Amino acid sequence: MKISDCTLRDYVGSALTYNPSLDWHHIAELLSELDLDELEIGDPFSYKEDATFLKQLSSTIPVTTFYGPKRQSDLKVDLEYVKSLGLDGVIISIPASQQFAELKLPSADWAYRFELVEKAIEVSKDLGLYAVVTGEDSPSADIRYLKEYLTIVMQAGAKKFRYAESVSKSLPMGTYQRIKELLSVVPGAEIEMHCHDMFGLALANGIAGVQAGATWISGTILGAGERGGNTNTIDALSASKFLFNQTDRDLRNLSRVSRQLATMLGLSYLDSQRIIGERCFAFEQPLPLKHPQVYLPFDPREVGGEISVILSGKHSLETLEFMAEKFGITHDPAILTGVDAELRTALADAKKPLEENLVMRMFSRFTSNA
Repeated sequence: MKISDCTLRDYVGSALTYNPSLDWHHIAELLSELDLDELEIGDPFSYKEDATFLKQLSSTIPVTTFYGPKRQSDLKVDLEYVKSLGLDGVIISIPASQQFAELKLPSADWAYRFELVEKAIEVSKDLGLYAVVTGEDSPSADIRYLKEYLTIVMQAGAKKFRYAESVSKSLPMGTYQRIKELLSVVPGAEIEMHCHDMFGLALANGIAGVQAGATWISGTILGAGERGGNTNTIDALSASKFLFNQTDRDLRNLSRVSRQLATMLGLSYLDSQRIIGERCFAFEQPLPLKHPQVYLPFDPREVGGEISVILSGKHSLETLEFMAEKFGITHDPAILTGVDAELRTALADAKKPLEENLVMRMFSRFTSNA
Protein backbone atom coordinates (compact mmCIF):
# COMPACT_ATOMS: atom_id res chain seq x y z
CA MET A 1 0.00 0.00 0.00
CA LYS A 2 1.27 3.46 -0.94
CA ILE A 3 0.28 6.77 0.62
CA SER A 4 -0.30 10.09 -1.15
CA ASP A 5 -0.79 13.23 0.94
CA CYS A 6 -2.91 16.10 -0.37
CA THR A 7 -2.88 18.40 2.68
CA LEU A 8 -1.51 21.27 0.59
CA ARG A 9 -4.40 20.94 -1.83
CA ASP A 10 -7.54 19.50 -0.21
CA TYR A 11 -7.15 21.27 3.13
CA VAL A 12 -5.49 24.60 2.41
CA GLY A 13 -7.50 24.94 -0.79
CA SER A 14 -10.80 24.36 0.99
CA ALA A 15 -13.24 26.68 2.72
CA LEU A 16 -11.82 25.58 6.06
CA THR A 17 -8.68 27.68 5.88
CA TYR A 18 -7.00 30.34 3.86
CA ASN A 19 -4.09 31.95 5.61
CA PRO A 20 -1.67 33.90 3.40
CA SER A 21 0.93 33.76 6.17
CA LEU A 22 1.13 29.95 6.13
CA ASP A 23 4.70 28.85 5.50
CA TRP A 24 4.03 26.42 2.66
CA HIS A 25 7.73 25.73 2.22
CA HIS A 26 8.13 24.59 5.82
CA ILE A 27 4.92 22.56 5.62
CA ALA A 28 6.19 20.84 2.45
CA GLU A 29 9.55 20.17 4.13
CA LEU A 30 7.82 18.56 7.11
CA LEU A 31 5.61 16.45 4.84
CA SER A 32 8.76 15.32 3.04
CA GLU A 33 10.12 14.04 6.36
CA LEU A 34 7.26 11.56 6.58
CA ASP A 35 7.59 8.23 4.80
CA LEU A 36 5.12 9.20 2.06
CA ASP A 37 5.07 8.03 -1.55
CA GLU A 38 3.63 11.15 -3.21
CA LEU A 39 2.58 14.74 -2.50
CA GLU A 40 -0.35 16.44 -4.18
CA ILE A 41 0.05 20.21 -3.91
CA GLY A 42 -2.07 23.12 -5.01
CA ASP A 43 -4.33 24.09 -7.87
CA PRO A 44 -2.29 26.41 -10.10
CA PHE A 45 -5.20 27.04 -12.47
CA SER A 46 -7.35 28.51 -9.71
CA TYR A 47 -4.72 30.19 -7.54
CA LYS A 48 -1.66 32.04 -8.85
CA GLU A 49 0.08 31.77 -5.48
CA ASP A 50 -0.05 27.96 -5.78
CA ALA A 51 1.79 28.15 -9.10
CA THR A 52 4.43 30.45 -7.61
CA PHE A 53 5.01 28.05 -4.73
CA LEU A 54 5.19 24.97 -6.97
CA LYS A 55 7.79 26.61 -9.18
CA GLN A 56 10.01 27.25 -6.14
CA LEU A 57 9.44 23.85 -4.54
CA SER A 58 12.16 21.25 -4.18
CA SER A 59 11.03 17.85 -2.94
CA THR A 60 12.56 14.40 -2.54
CA ILE A 61 9.06 12.93 -2.93
CA PRO A 62 7.25 12.95 -6.32
CA VAL A 63 4.93 15.98 -6.56
CA THR A 64 1.69 16.29 -8.52
CA THR A 65 -0.83 19.09 -8.86
CA PHE A 66 -4.53 19.37 -9.64
CA TYR A 67 -5.94 19.97 -13.12
CA GLY A 68 -9.60 19.77 -14.13
CA PRO A 69 -9.69 19.89 -17.98
CA LYS A 70 -12.89 20.77 -19.82
CA ARG A 71 -11.93 20.92 -23.50
CA GLN A 72 -9.39 19.10 -25.64
CA SER A 73 -8.40 22.39 -27.27
CA ASP A 74 -6.98 23.60 -23.93
CA LEU A 75 -4.91 20.54 -23.07
CA LYS A 76 -1.58 21.33 -24.75
CA VAL A 77 -1.27 24.86 -23.35
CA ASP A 78 -2.53 23.87 -19.90
CA LEU A 79 -0.27 20.86 -19.51
CA GLU A 80 2.76 22.74 -20.83
CA TYR A 81 2.04 25.18 -18.01
CA VAL A 82 2.01 22.32 -15.49
CA LYS A 83 5.30 21.05 -16.91
CA SER A 84 6.84 24.53 -16.57
CA LEU A 85 6.25 24.35 -12.81
CA GLY A 86 8.80 21.53 -12.53
CA LEU A 87 6.39 18.82 -11.36
CA ASP A 88 6.60 15.06 -11.67
CA GLY A 89 2.95 14.40 -12.43
CA VAL A 90 -0.51 15.84 -12.87
CA ILE A 91 -3.85 14.93 -11.29
CA ILE A 92 -6.32 14.93 -14.20
CA SER A 93 -9.73 15.29 -12.57
CA ILE A 94 -12.74 14.46 -14.72
CA PRO A 95 -16.23 13.81 -13.27
CA ALA A 96 -17.23 10.16 -13.21
CA SER A 97 -20.82 10.61 -12.08
CA GLN A 98 -23.49 12.03 -14.35
CA GLN A 99 -24.48 14.75 -11.87
CA PHE A 100 -20.93 16.10 -11.55
CA ALA A 101 -20.34 15.91 -15.31
CA GLU A 102 -23.48 17.96 -15.99
CA LEU A 103 -22.26 20.62 -13.56
CA LYS A 104 -18.65 20.82 -14.72
CA LEU A 105 -18.25 19.86 -18.38
CA PRO A 106 -19.51 21.26 -21.70
CA SER A 107 -20.92 17.80 -22.38
CA ALA A 108 -21.82 15.09 -19.89
CA ASP A 109 -21.74 12.42 -22.59
CA TRP A 110 -19.43 9.53 -21.67
CA ALA A 111 -17.86 9.54 -25.14
CA TYR A 112 -16.85 13.16 -24.55
CA ARG A 113 -15.24 12.23 -21.23
CA PHE A 114 -13.48 9.20 -22.72
CA GLU A 115 -11.93 11.26 -25.51
CA LEU A 116 -10.99 14.10 -23.14
CA VAL A 117 -9.17 11.87 -20.65
CA GLU A 118 -7.44 9.83 -23.36
CA LYS A 119 -6.07 12.97 -24.99
CA ALA A 120 -5.07 14.48 -21.63
CA ILE A 121 -3.02 11.40 -20.77
CA GLU A 122 -1.40 11.41 -24.20
CA VAL A 123 -0.32 15.06 -23.91
CA SER A 124 0.92 14.52 -20.35
CA LYS A 125 3.11 11.61 -21.41
CA ASP A 126 4.50 13.55 -24.36
CA LEU A 127 5.57 16.26 -21.91
CA GLY A 128 7.19 13.81 -19.49
CA LEU A 129 4.49 14.08 -16.83
CA TYR A 130 2.96 10.98 -15.29
CA ALA A 131 -0.83 11.08 -15.16
CA VAL A 132 -3.09 10.30 -12.23
CA VAL A 133 -6.71 10.27 -13.39
CA THR A 134 -9.40 11.11 -10.86
CA GLY A 135 -12.92 9.85 -11.40
CA GLU A 136 -14.74 12.48 -9.38
CA ASP A 137 -17.72 11.02 -7.47
CA SER A 138 -16.78 7.51 -8.60
CA PRO A 139 -19.24 5.73 -6.25
CA SER A 140 -22.20 7.39 -7.98
CA ALA A 141 -21.03 6.54 -11.50
CA ASP A 142 -22.68 3.82 -13.53
CA ILE A 143 -20.36 0.84 -12.96
CA ARG A 144 -20.57 -0.19 -16.63
CA TYR A 145 -19.18 3.14 -17.78
CA LEU A 146 -16.69 3.28 -14.91
CA LYS A 147 -15.24 -0.05 -16.05
CA GLU A 148 -14.86 1.27 -19.57
CA TYR A 149 -13.38 4.49 -18.20
CA LEU A 150 -10.78 2.60 -16.19
CA THR A 151 -9.90 0.47 -19.21
CA ILE A 152 -9.33 3.56 -21.38
CA VAL A 153 -7.36 5.34 -18.65
CA MET A 154 -4.96 2.46 -18.07
CA GLN A 155 -4.55 1.57 -21.75
CA ALA A 156 -3.71 5.22 -22.45
CA GLY A 157 -0.83 4.94 -20.00
CA ALA A 158 -1.97 6.61 -16.78
CA LYS A 159 0.07 5.74 -13.70
CA LYS A 160 -3.04 5.19 -11.60
CA PHE A 161 -6.76 5.81 -11.35
CA ARG A 162 -8.13 7.68 -8.34
CA TYR A 163 -11.45 6.37 -7.09
CA ALA A 164 -12.75 9.60 -5.53
CA GLU A 165 -15.49 9.12 -2.97
CA SER A 166 -16.34 12.79 -3.27
CA VAL A 167 -19.78 12.93 -1.65
CA SER A 168 -18.93 10.65 1.30
CA LYS A 169 -21.86 8.27 1.38
CA SER A 170 -20.19 4.91 0.75
CA LEU A 171 -20.14 1.84 2.95
CA PRO A 172 -17.01 -0.35 3.14
CA MET A 173 -18.63 -3.52 1.78
CA GLY A 174 -20.05 -1.68 -1.23
CA THR A 175 -16.66 -0.02 -1.80
CA TYR A 176 -14.93 -3.40 -1.66
CA GLN A 177 -17.35 -4.86 -4.22
CA ARG A 178 -16.98 -1.95 -6.67
CA ILE A 179 -13.16 -1.98 -6.55
CA LYS A 180 -13.18 -5.75 -6.98
CA GLU A 181 -15.46 -5.38 -9.99
CA LEU A 182 -13.31 -2.66 -11.55
CA LEU A 183 -10.15 -4.72 -11.17
CA SER A 184 -11.86 -7.72 -12.75
CA VAL A 185 -11.79 -5.88 -16.10
CA VAL A 186 -8.32 -4.34 -15.68
CA PRO A 187 -6.31 -6.72 -13.46
CA GLY A 188 -3.28 -5.10 -11.89
CA ALA A 189 -4.45 -1.52 -12.46
CA GLU A 190 -3.19 0.85 -9.77
CA ILE A 191 -6.19 2.36 -7.99
CA GLU A 192 -5.98 5.07 -5.35
CA MET A 193 -8.69 5.49 -2.71
CA HIS A 194 -9.58 9.14 -2.04
CA CYS A 195 -12.32 9.14 0.60
CA HIS A 196 -14.16 11.68 2.75
CA ASP A 197 -15.23 11.21 6.34
CA MET A 198 -18.76 12.55 6.82
CA PHE A 199 -19.78 9.34 8.57
CA GLY A 200 -16.38 8.44 10.03
CA LEU A 201 -15.78 5.82 7.33
CA ALA A 202 -13.00 7.37 5.23
CA LEU A 203 -10.24 5.05 6.43
CA ALA A 204 -12.60 2.06 6.48
CA ASN A 205 -13.59 2.68 2.85
CA GLY A 206 -9.95 3.18 1.90
CA ILE A 207 -8.92 -0.07 3.55
CA ALA A 208 -11.88 -1.88 1.96
CA GLY A 209 -10.58 -0.70 -1.40
CA VAL A 210 -7.06 -1.89 -0.60
CA GLN A 211 -8.36 -5.29 0.50
CA ALA A 212 -10.15 -5.50 -2.85
CA GLY A 213 -6.88 -4.78 -4.68
CA ALA A 214 -6.38 -1.00 -4.68
CA THR A 215 -2.77 0.02 -4.05
CA TRP A 216 -2.95 3.65 -2.86
CA ILE A 217 -4.68 5.72 -0.18
CA SER A 218 -4.86 9.51 -0.39
CA GLY A 219 -5.21 11.62 2.76
CA THR A 220 -4.53 14.82 4.66
CA ILE A 221 -2.85 15.47 8.00
CA LEU A 222 -5.37 14.73 10.78
CA GLY A 223 -7.95 14.24 8.01
CA ALA A 224 -8.57 17.98 7.70
CA GLY A 225 -10.76 18.83 4.73
CA GLU A 226 -14.27 19.33 3.49
CA ARG A 227 -17.29 17.02 3.78
CA GLY A 228 -16.36 15.65 7.18
CA GLY A 229 -12.67 15.67 6.32
CA ASN A 230 -10.43 13.35 4.33
CA THR A 231 -8.76 10.11 5.28
CA ASN A 232 -6.19 10.92 7.95
CA THR A 233 -2.71 10.49 6.46
CA ILE A 234 -1.38 9.60 9.91
CA ASP A 235 -3.86 6.73 10.17
CA ALA A 236 -3.12 5.56 6.62
CA LEU A 237 0.63 5.49 7.23
CA SER A 238 0.15 3.59 10.49
CA ALA A 239 -2.28 1.12 8.91
CA SER A 240 0.16 0.43 6.09
CA LYS A 241 2.90 -0.49 8.57
CA PHE A 242 1.01 -2.26 11.33
CA LEU A 243 -2.07 -3.72 9.61
CA PHE A 244 -0.60 -4.42 6.16
CA ASN A 245 2.84 -5.37 7.49
CA GLN A 246 4.91 -2.86 5.51
CA THR A 247 7.66 -3.22 8.06
CA ASP A 248 10.15 -1.17 6.05
CA ARG A 249 8.05 2.00 6.44
CA ASP A 250 9.86 4.26 8.91
CA LEU A 251 7.40 6.13 11.16
CA ARG A 252 9.64 6.98 14.08
CA ASN A 253 9.25 10.72 13.46
CA LEU A 254 5.49 10.51 12.77
CA SER A 255 4.35 11.92 16.12
CA ARG A 256 6.86 14.78 16.17
CA VAL A 257 6.32 15.88 12.58
CA SER A 258 2.54 15.51 12.72
CA ARG A 259 2.31 17.63 15.86
CA GLN A 260 4.43 20.32 14.21
CA LEU A 261 2.22 20.24 11.14
CA ALA A 262 -0.92 20.46 13.25
CA THR A 263 0.40 23.57 15.00
CA MET A 264 1.39 25.23 11.72
CA LEU A 265 -1.95 24.47 10.08
CA GLY A 266 -3.96 25.52 13.12
CA LEU A 267 -5.39 22.04 13.67
CA SER A 268 -6.44 20.98 17.15
CA TYR A 269 -6.69 17.42 18.45
CA LEU A 270 -7.34 15.68 21.75
CA ASP A 271 -4.62 14.43 24.07
CA SER A 272 -6.06 10.98 23.43
CA GLN A 273 -5.75 11.34 19.61
CA ARG A 274 -4.75 7.98 18.17
CA ILE A 275 -1.11 7.56 17.19
CA ILE A 276 0.12 11.11 18.00
CA GLY A 277 -1.79 12.22 21.14
CA GLU A 278 0.27 12.88 24.26
CA ARG A 279 -1.95 10.42 26.18
CA CYS A 280 -2.47 7.92 23.40
CA PHE A 281 -0.28 5.35 25.16
CA ALA A 282 -1.09 6.37 28.77
CA PHE A 283 -2.38 3.88 31.33
CA GLU A 284 -3.30 3.86 35.00
CA GLN A 285 -3.63 0.17 35.77
CA PRO A 286 -0.46 -1.92 36.29
CA LEU A 287 -1.22 -4.75 33.85
CA PRO A 288 -1.13 -2.62 30.64
CA LEU A 289 1.89 -0.75 32.00
CA LYS A 290 3.81 -3.94 32.67
CA HIS A 291 2.61 -5.86 29.60
CA PRO A 292 2.20 -3.30 26.77
CA GLN A 293 2.91 -5.95 24.14
CA VAL A 294 -0.39 -7.58 25.15
CA TYR A 295 -2.46 -4.39 25.36
CA LEU A 296 -1.09 -2.40 22.41
CA PRO A 297 -1.12 -3.22 18.67
CA PHE A 298 2.46 -1.98 18.21
CA ASP A 299 5.42 -0.56 20.11
CA PRO A 300 4.77 3.20 20.63
CA ARG A 301 8.43 3.91 19.87
CA GLU A 302 7.75 2.87 16.26
CA VAL A 303 5.76 6.12 15.80
CA GLY A 304 7.85 8.29 18.12
CA GLY A 305 5.60 7.78 21.15
CA GLU A 306 6.12 6.31 24.58
CA ILE A 307 4.14 4.63 27.31
CA SER A 308 3.26 6.99 30.15
CA VAL A 309 1.22 6.99 33.33
CA ILE A 310 -1.72 9.25 34.02
CA LEU A 311 -3.49 9.01 37.36
CA SER A 312 -7.13 9.74 38.17
CA GLY A 313 -7.53 7.74 41.36
CA LYS A 314 -8.14 4.34 39.79
CA HIS A 315 -4.50 3.39 40.26
CA SER A 316 -3.09 0.94 42.78
CA LEU A 317 0.08 0.78 44.84
CA GLU A 318 1.38 -1.50 42.10
CA THR A 319 0.98 1.40 39.63
CA LEU A 320 3.09 3.63 41.87
CA GLU A 321 5.66 0.87 42.22
CA PHE A 322 5.88 0.69 38.41
CA MET A 323 6.48 4.45 38.25
CA ALA A 324 9.21 4.33 40.88
CA GLU A 325 10.99 1.52 39.06
CA LYS A 326 10.61 3.28 35.69
CA PHE A 327 12.41 6.36 37.03
CA GLY A 328 14.92 4.43 39.15
CA ILE A 329 13.60 5.75 42.47
CA THR A 330 14.30 3.80 45.63
CA HIS A 331 11.04 2.88 47.34
CA ASP A 332 9.49 0.70 50.01
CA PRO A 333 5.87 0.01 51.07
CA ALA A 334 5.85 2.99 53.46
CA ILE A 335 6.95 5.42 50.71
CA LEU A 336 4.38 4.04 48.27
CA THR A 337 1.61 4.39 50.87
CA GLY A 338 2.65 7.94 51.70
CA VAL A 339 2.78 9.00 48.03
CA ASP A 340 -0.61 7.38 47.47
CA ALA A 341 -2.22 9.37 50.30
CA GLU A 342 -0.77 12.68 49.07
CA LEU A 343 -1.72 11.83 45.48
CA ARG A 344 -5.37 11.17 46.37
CA THR A 345 -5.57 14.49 48.21
CA ALA A 346 -4.06 16.27 45.20
CA LEU A 347 -6.53 14.55 42.87
CA ALA A 348 -9.46 15.65 45.02
CA ASP A 349 -8.20 19.25 44.95
CA ALA A 350 -7.35 19.31 41.24
CA LYS A 351 -10.53 17.54 40.14
CA LYS A 352 -8.68 16.27 37.07
CA PRO A 353 -6.15 13.53 36.26
CA LEU A 354 -2.50 14.19 37.11
CA GLU A 355 0.47 13.62 34.81
CA GLU A 356 3.33 11.39 35.92
CA ASN A 357 5.79 14.29 36.32
CA LEU A 358 3.68 15.75 39.17
CA VAL A 359 3.57 12.40 40.91
CA MET A 360 7.34 12.04 40.63
CA ARG A 361 7.74 15.26 42.60
CA MET A 362 5.80 13.60 45.41
CA PHE A 363 8.16 10.64 45.25
CA SER A 364 11.09 13.03 45.47
CA ARG A 365 9.77 14.62 48.65
CA PHE A 366 9.13 11.29 50.34
CA THR A 367 12.47 9.74 49.35
CA SER A 368 14.40 12.83 50.46
CA ASN A 369 12.69 12.64 53.85
CA ALA A 370 13.19 8.90 54.20
